[in-house]
Amino acid sequence: MNKSPRMTQACAAVGRMLDIACLKAKKDDEVTVFDAKDEVPVGMGDYLARWVKHTKNDALVLVPAMVLLDRAISRSGLSLTNRRKHRLVLAALVITQKISFDINHSNVIYSRIGGVTLEEVTRLEREFLRIIDWDCSVSAEEYDEYVTALGC
Repeated sequence: MNKSPRMTQACAAVGRMLDIACLKAKKDDEVTVFDAKDEVPVGMGDYLARWVKHTKNDALVLVPAMVLLDRAISRSGLSLTNRRKHRLVLAALVITQKISFDINHSNVIYSRIGGVTLEEVTRLEREFLRIIDWDCSVSAEEYDEYVTALGC
């Protein structure tokens, strides 16, 4: 799959927004299942582009994932830190993928794309769903609001 300019721009824009959110986040000393041992050396834009490329989706799949990510952060009080952002985003992407498409990959594939073990991706997905109380719906209004905000 070729990188379209739209996909590249959308991934880069969402990645920048997540990086900025990390800079503004309060320091959070609580360790969660979403915390990596070390900061992930891959930028968020590249991480998102990798997801879109390997799942063969349009970059607009990022929109409902960001809705779910915001929902998880607001309900849990978690800060979006540099050690946490990739795993939170991965969980949001896995869930969005599963609820948005009839045909999905296995968690083995998602773990490889996301750079974590099968056990980790399963644990991240389960905890994320618990945090959002299984509220995976994204209204048309929410979708449109995020499309506008993300500039997709």
